[in-house]
Amino acid sequence: MRDGCCSGNGRGRCRRKGMRRGRARPLSECREDEQYRILENLDKQSMEMGLFPGATVRVIKNNIENPSMVVALNESRYMLNKETARQIRVKQYVAQH
Repeated sequence: MRDGCCSGNGRGRCRRKGMRRGRARPLSECREDEQYRILENLDKQSMEMGLFPGATVRVIKNNIENPSMVVALNESRYMLNKETARQIRVKQYVAQH
């Protein structure tokens, strides 16, 4: 399924810099040491912290047994509870070299 920006060249590369086609998911389901681009954020408080659509975050800690997670945005680190993280939709980000 195309999201309107992909060229459909079969390589999975999107015209938007660094993005690949894939499904959007809640931030709470993301893996540690991976980068994600924020697509949508329904939580006002985390938006005020800078977690707005278009920002790239890296998941530092996300243990299934822990009710919170840690993400990095630039040089800042934020601890989010998983309920808040469920309101943030992201897509995996792959930087171009």
